[in-house]
Amino acid sequence: MAKTFFIYTFGCRLNQAESALIRAKLLSQGWQEAPLEIASRIIINSCAVTQKASKEVAQYVRHCRRLNPQAKIWLMGCWVDAQKVAAAKINLPADRYFNNQQKRLWIGEKFENYPLNKSRALIKIQDGCNQFCSYCLVPYLRGRSQSRPFSEIVYQVRQLANHGLSWAVLTGVDIIQYRNGGYDLPKLIDSILSQTKLPLLSFGSISPLIGKPRFLNRFLQLYQKYPSRLAPHLHLSAQSGSDKILRLMRRPYRRRFFLNTVKKSCRAIPNLNISTDIIVGFPGETEKDFQDTLDFARQARFGKIHIFRYSPRPGTLAAKMASRWGPVSEPAKKARAAKLAKLEKKLRRQFWRSQLNRPLPALFFTPHRGQTANFIPVFSRQPQPLDKLVKITAKKIGENYLEI
Repeated sequence: MAKTFFIYTFGCRLNQAESALIRAKLLSQGWQEAPLEIASRIIINSCAVTQKASKEVAQYVRHCRRLNPQAKIWLMGCWVDAQKVAAAKINLPADRYFNNQQKRLWIGEKFENYPLNKSRALIKIQDGCNQFCSYCLVPYLRGRSQSRPFSEIVYQVRQLANHGLSWAVLTGVDIIQYRNGGYDLPKLIDSILSQTKLPLLSFGSISPLIGKPRFLNRFLQLYQKYPSRLAPHLHLSAQSGSDKILRLMRRPYRRRFFLNTVKKSCRAIPNLNISTDIIVGFPGETEKDFQDTLDFARQARFGKIHIFRYSPRPGTLAAKMASRWGPVSEPAKKARAAKLAKLEKKLRRQFWRSQLNRPLPALFFTPHRGQTANFIPVFSRQPQPLDKLVKITAKKIGENYLEI
């Protein structure tokens, strides 16, 4: 069969960044992309953060085998590791399995010099986590924190910028854990922006521990140094607004610390959009704890909340202790998620309203649809240039976007 491949990615931005590296590696070796139905190799980069994600991965592998019986199917990543953690038997029609360590070794650390997406690219800088939150499988699936070589990251961004890349997003499991050769995250950011022509840099999910005073001060100073090249958006993953639940989650901060970080960041960065993740229905979460989370969200004025109903993962402390802490029923989880979603929409549209009639940098992925540098979807009735940042001024709010 011809050397053709198809990649499908589940889950987080880190997985998406790794899939981009896989794509570049295969293209550099003479492979060509092809539709799922005719590709000779199908690569599935998997996720297992929730029960739903694990189920969807297994369903998709079987779907691929039905559509393309002749292809070699490679299943990579967290789903493979999760089966080992749960001591579960793998019974899927895949030809090869790569856990996360094997995937990293197969990709390699060297960036293959091949042009990727010219509009926005995800740049993997770090993998793994040292935190061991009580609900999370990631440290068991991806191991302890590991950082890509500083020089390799700067080289990758420089090469992509030289090929016309407009926007890079630094991503990892917890990017503030980045350490390599004396470089931490602020030093890495400064080096990227001083040594490349990249127009815009932003970040994936960031631990709220960025709010530690010495670290936060250095981080915010970069926005003063590069005001037009750092995107005014921070995704600070809160998970809860209840101090009791944060303790049970083993999150290393409390709501007051988080809100203080938001306040200082918004004061320093114009048009800053703060987004977050919140889990509802965590074991032990009472109605009061949930009300604390609603109040917390109002105080933080989030521009976007990603809402998750708690999903027990085998091997985690929360799964073991759920009966002792107090399990939350599925109907209660759904009801709380619906209430939070209602508040989320109100807060999001309040932030969008604050951005009307302000000049904002934006990148268009189609002639009519794009995203501002502070991560608001935008729509333009007139076609816009692709693959480069443009200044827009939104005049009104649509259902799911700002309209120019």
